[in-house]
Amino acid sequence: MKYLVLFVLFFTPFIAKSAAEIGYGTIHAIKHYNLSSTKAIKIYFKNDVSNYNGACRSQNFIHGYLPITSQNEKEVDRVLSIAMAAQLSGKKIRLYSEASTCQISLISISDTNF
Repeated sequence: MKYLVLFVLFFTPFIAKSAAEIGYGTIHAIKHYNLSSTKAIKIYFKNDVSNYNGACRSQNFIHGYLPITSQNEKEVDRVLSIAMAAQLSGKKIRLYSEASTCQISLISISDTNF
């Protein structure tokens, strides 16, 4: 039992890092790409972004993306609705990636990042 506790305490920080913040801030732009090479929604943060993943920088803006496939159209609509509501109201959003990439797994509108 002692070794199990030590194992969990040692490896938990490495397991937890498999998911990561994309960023938290206000939206600069929402782009819908329907190109032959790219079919995705990309959400770009303004320069007030905090807790961000530097690997998600493009054109000097931190961004997250959601690929569009025929299987996830409802999910894309929900993410797009939340993002547009946040942009129109000037509220901050949090983008989170379950896979430590720039692909959006979670989007939330909130006054604080939690």
